[in-house]
Amino acid sequence: MAADPTLKAETDRAAAGWLIRLGSPALDDADRRAFRAWLDADPAHAAALDEARRLWNGLAGAASDVERSIRRRRRRRAFLAFAACLLAALAGLSLRPGADYATPRGETATVTLADGSRLTLDGDSAADVEIDARLRRVDLHRGRAFFEVTPDAARPFVVSAGPVETAVLGTAFAVERRGDAVEVVVERGRVEVRADDAVELGPEQRVTAAGDRIGAPEPAALATALAWRRGLMVFEDRTLGEVAEELGRATGARLVIPQASVRALRLSGVFREDRPAAVLDAIESALGLHTARLGVATVIYR
Repeated sequence: MAADPTLKAETDRAAAGWLIRLGSPALDDADRRAFRAWLDADPAHAAALDEARRLWNGLAGAASDVERSIRRRRRRRAFLAFAACLLAALAGLSLRPGADYATPRGETATVTLADGSRLTLDGDSAADVEIDARLRRVDLHRGRAFFEVTPDAARPFVVSAGPVETAVLGTAFAVERRGDAVEVVVERGRVEVRADDAVELGPEQRVTAAGDRIGAPEPAALATALAWRRGLMVFEDRTLGEVAEELGRATGARLVIPQASVRALRLSGVFREDRPAAVLDAIESALGLHTARLGVATVIYR
């Protein structure tokens, strides 16, 4: 009997999603268990994963050809067609399952928690919340969040992002998690950021941590650090890889930059989240690059 095409398409999309998640620095034990359960559920899943991996490796090979020499139109068209196939497979990538609160790419959400505190999630972010008579705790799995915490001396408010915890009684601050890297920015009040050691932050201060190592507090330009809350993207000498990640989170756009040398190029500017085309225009004009819009995503190349 012929395979159900709808089921196969769903399996292919799931395999593409797992391929990306398995390569993410944010992968945790829960993700690994979920992946093993998915893989064991049907022999077709392993075959679909192998096919997605071959497709990805083929795209990487095509990108190397482009990096060495992409002078002729025929090769450029072939490369972009190959990228389009992969992007179509990735179009169904889903949110982290099971989080209490999660936002898709291009959308933010604000919720009032049981204690009256407010949580604002940026695009492509996910968090679990636990509030009871003894404890107020948020586990930020990915992305970034802004907290306006209701004071309660009997129940400190703790935000966990990997090995880094931020504890407060009442304040307003943001936490961003990018794999093992965590950044905390305080708008008002004071917080304690702790891992192997601990630092205290006051208003308009920030700190970054890599794994369980916390850096020194620094002054924070709130207009830049919290620009996402006003619907703005502010890039200060950011790599195109970082720009693509931010643009995707803020607008839902999917950008692929196959060439490592292009991902390392840098861009500065202030852009509105509701005008993503302005970022692409700046990439083309300021950096002399090309963009190819393929429906589900855009490829940026030299």
